Amino acid sequence: AQKLEISKRTLYELFSDKDTLVEQCWDKIREEQEKKIAGYLFYQPGSALEQARNLIQEYIAAVCMISCISLQELQQKVSYADSYEKNRRFWLDSFTEVLEHCVADGSVLPDVDCQLFAKRLMNVLLGLYLEGGTRREMDAFGWALLRGIATHRGIEWLDGKKPNS
Repeated sequence: AQKLEISKRTLYELFSDKDTLVEQCWDKIREEQEKKIAGYLFYQPGSALEQARNLIQEYIAAVCMISCISLQELQQKVSYADSYEKNRRFWLDSFTEVLEHCVADGSVLPDVDCQLFAKRLMNVLLGLYLEGGTRREMDAFGWALLRGIATHRGIEWLDGKKPNS
C-alpha cells in the first residue's frame, strides 16, 4: 500500500480480505518477474553462465524485496500455498532451464542434475536470507555454488566476475 501510495481504506474497498490481497500481490510480483527475466531464459551459446549468474542476482533481489516475516507467512499459511508454490515453481523451472543451457554450453559439468541443483541453490539462498544473511553474503554463496559445478572454462569466467569482498 505504501509503495503504491494507497490508503488502507482503499485496500479494504478493493479486496474482500487479506488473503485475496496477498494472493493478488503475489501473482502480480510473479508476472513482473517473468517479464523481467525472460531474456535470461533465451539460450545464447557462449553466454549461458552469465545468464545463470544474472538469474541468481535477480532471485536474490526478488527474495530481498519481501520481508522475512512476510516470506515466512507465505511459506506457512495454507491459504497462500498455491501462490507460493506457483512462484517457487517459476523460479525452479527458470533456474533449471538456464542451468541446462550451461551444460549445453560446456560451462557446467555434464553430470549435474540441474533441477536438483536449482532446488538446493534456491533453498540455500532463501535460508540464508531468512537467517539474516546480507545480499552480499547471498551473492557470494550463489557465486560459490555455481562455481562448484562449473567446468574449468566456467570457473575461469566466474573468477573474473567474483563478487566484491
